[in-house]
Amino acid sequence: MNTPPTITLNGKKYTVPKPKIKLWRNLVRFYESQTKGELSGEAMLDEMFGIIVLAFGNAEITVELVEENMDFEELVAVFNYISEYVTNMVNNKAAHVPNAKTPAEA
Repeated sequence: MNTPPTITLNGKKYTVPKPKIKLWRNLVRFYESQTKGELSGEAMLDEMFGIIVLAFGNAEITVELVEENMDFEELVAVFNYISEYVTNMVNNKAAHVPNAKTPAEA
């Protein structure tokens, strides 16, 4: 999973740039809230849209644009790919820290 996630909105293709820590924090917060049952259906969708917009880091990509151009299956697929992509990147970087555990092992 070395290929950055992409989406096509209104005929234009966008690729996720190198993720920032803010994206990782938002993903961790999302999954913790989801595990605790703190997200209703609508709140979960809002969070997913927000994370997708944050991941692409492009002013052209807004929540409204994503919501109007993606069906639910694509939303889930893109969200999951972003999550896996960022998690793999973090785990790979953590593995290079001497004697450190990866976030998945912690």
